[in-house]
Amino acid sequence: MILLYYFDENKINYLQMEDTLTRIEEFHAQITSLEDELNEARTETSRIKTEYLNEKSAKEIKISELQTKINEVSFITILYLASLKIIRFLLA
Repeated sequence: MILLYYFDENKINYLQMEDTLTRIEEFHAQITSLEDELNEARTETSRIKTEYLNEKSAKEIKISELQTKINEVSFITILYLASLKIIRFLLA
């Protein structure tokens, strides 16, 4: 009887070890999957950040170009108004 009990106990321990090993393998697969998802999310974040910075730079360039045009128009307007004053002064 004692030998049979010992054998059954070892079989139970072996089955518990197999179950534990299966669970460890499942956890390892989950960890690997989560690491892959994390890497994909980091890659996507990097892509979106780069896209955002490119769009931001393009808008800043456009704003600078528009500011330059505004400055040119302001300068032309000032010259025009000054020339009108000079003409009025000469005609007066």
